[in-house]
Amino acid sequence: MITKNRLWKSVVVLFFVTGMVGSASITSSAKTNEEVEVAQMVRSTKRAKAKKVTVKLGSQSAGGAAMVDPSSGVNGGGAPAFSVCIRTTRRYDTEASEDGIKSWNRTGAADLSLVSSESAAKIVIINDDYGKTDWVGETVITRRGGKIVSARVKLNDYFLKNFNDTVRQSVVEHELGHAMGLPHTSNTRSVMYPSLDVKNPRLISAFDINSLENLYDNAA
Repeated sequence: MITKNRLWKSVVVLFFVTGMVGSASITSSAKTNEEVEVAQMVRSTKRAKAKKVTVKLGSQSAGGAAMVDPSSGVNGGGAPAFSVCIRTTRRYDTEASEDGIKSWNRTGAADLSLVSSESAAKIVIINDDYGKTDWVGETVITRRGGKIVSARVKLNDYFLKNFNDTVRQSVVEHELGHAMGLPHTSNTRSVMYPSLDVKNPRLISAFDINSLENLYDNAA
């Protein structure tokens, strides 16, 4: 049970190259009063074909919509409003981030506004060459009393530098979905599907729009 005043971080490895298998683990520390959840995929093309991907996320494990704080910003009918600071150093990452933000805003289900200061942002997007990891995108979510306080999106240029603009945008849209509280889904048409299809990248679908709207309608 997570108490109202408890501060915890959910570290979620959120988007991976197709051909990996999902796994998840949760660790907690009484000393720091934090709970850390890590969802990862390992490289195994053979196992990926035979094993269903299942990933347990913080937004699901502790109460679904209750994990989202509608007071972080609600636009009229319940659209979450988040300030976003792009701190990427590669042009293609910056453009993908801007395109991902515009895409979510066009749906009407989200209200993401750009700010220049990290301290003024609820979501910060950064990039680096993190090497040959199991992930191409990662989001670290900080929660207080189970509510999203901030999110930090990491883009791995080790992979992204070799992808086209649509694939990179797909990664950003996925990570922003997590930053707003969306979990992974088994819907293969959803941008929140846990693996990245480089040949046929998924973008925001009607399913994702409905999922976000329902999440915040239920939290209101």
